[in-house]
Amino acid sequence: MTADIPASAMKALQSRRHTVVKQLDSLAKELAALDLVLGEGEPRGGVRVVVRKRRRVAELKEPSGSGHTGFRDRVRKILAAHPKGLRPAEARAEVEHSGFVPAGKTKLAVRVPNELHRLVRIGEVERTQNGKYRLVT
Repeated sequence: MTADIPASAMKALQSRRHTVVKQLDSLAKELAALDLVLGEGEPRGGVRVVVRKRRRVAELKEPSGSGHTGFRDRVRKILAAHPKGLRPAEARAEVEHSGFVPAGKTKLAVRVPNELHRLVRIGEVERTQNGKYRLVT
C-alpha cells in the first residue's frame, strides 16, 4: 500500500504520526495528573501532586518503592545526623558521600546551599551564627 503514496506525502504522514505520538504521551501524563487531583481511579505510575505558590501542580516522580529518596529528604537526614549543624561545604561532602548522583546540570556545590536556604525559608532548618545549618528542634 505504501508504494501508491508519493515520497513527499509519506514523509508528511510520518511527521504527523510523530507529532501525534508526542501529543498522546503528553495527554496521558496530563490525564494521570488530573485523575490524581480529582481522586478518580488509581493514580497512574510516576505522578504526584505538589503545592507550589498556592496552586496544585502535577509533577512526575520516580515510582514509589524504587529505593530512591529525594534530594531534600537526603539533606534532612544528613542534618539530622549532625545535631551541631554543618556548613554548606560539609553538607555537600556528606551528600556526595551518601552516593547521591545529580541528574541535572547543577553542581552539588550550588545545589546543596540552595536547598539549605530553601529549608531555612520554610522553617525546617536554622542557620547558626557560625554559618552552620541544623534542623529546627
